[in-house]
Amino acid sequence: MAATIEDKTPMDEILQEIIYTRARLLMLPITAALVAGFDDLYTLWGSTHEQELTLLVAVENTEATVEARDDDLDDYVDTVVSALLLANGQDRNHPLYVLLMGGKQPAELKKPILSDQLAQMKTVWPGALSGSDFPTVKALAPLLTPLTAAADAAWAAYVKAQADLEAFRAVGGQKALIDKVNSTRQLTAGQLKQIRFDNAALSLPSDFAARYFKVDSRGGKASPSALKRKLDAQKNQLGRTQKQLDALTAKAQEKTQKATARAAVATELDKAKKSRDDATTKVKDLQSQLDKLT
Repeated sequence: MAATIEDKTPMDEILQEIIYTRARLLMLPITAALVAGFDDLYTLWGSTHEQELTLLVAVENTEATVEARDDDLDDYVDTVVSALLLANGQDRNHPLYVLLMGGKQPAELKKPILSDQLAQMKTVWPGALSGSDFPTVKALAPLLTPLTAAADAAWAAYVKAQADLEAFRAVGGQKALIDKVNSTRQLTAGQLKQIRFDNAALSLPSDFAARYFKVDSRGGKASPSALKRKLDAQKNQLGRTQKQLDALTAKAQEKTQKATARAAVATELDKAKKSRDDATTKVKDLQSQLDKLT
């Protein structure tokens, strides 16, 4: 008896099972007639794989859109912070600054992908910006709603894409494929046992039927070399995932460093401008005094 392929088994492993049994069936004239069922499975796998690819592309596209909308919000935070600090004389303890940031530094507020940042900017920011006493800050308020609406839409699309992919695997096309693979394997296992019974003169081994399935009722899931290939593939995937994580972490750190450096430069620039203005005022005052003494 062929062992049952588990639900949510990856598509590449399902394909391996189909190809393996099909190849074994073609090796003997007495089993070759059974290959048609696995030809059908191969065709079904192909169409199901197309469905999976479509869903995976949707997940990747919506994830990219989420990150783009998050970047838009981050840029808007930088614009508002710069305008507010310029207007209030670099006072980071100003009530409006504290309210907008929610007790965080700008880099901390921007760190999550949407999430708490989006919630803060939807609930607190609209009223705070539109009610600001600083004209340059208030002027930025109308730009906020389109940004948060786009972020909401992007996040909803991403959640739906993820849910569609999960449904495909749990109850949709992939589940239907696995059910069909399992029923075909069980039917074929019974037919192989009958072939052994009908061909007693060939002295076929007792595990004749089980040998046609990569995952079989004997409990062997693959040869050592096959298991090593699978382990190597998983290690490679883990390595790629780690590289992606490292890249995203580095990008986030660079973004935080740039935001911190930008804030520091802006503060120094404002101080320099104030010193210049003070010096200009003092020059005018001294010139006035000199003129009076002439």
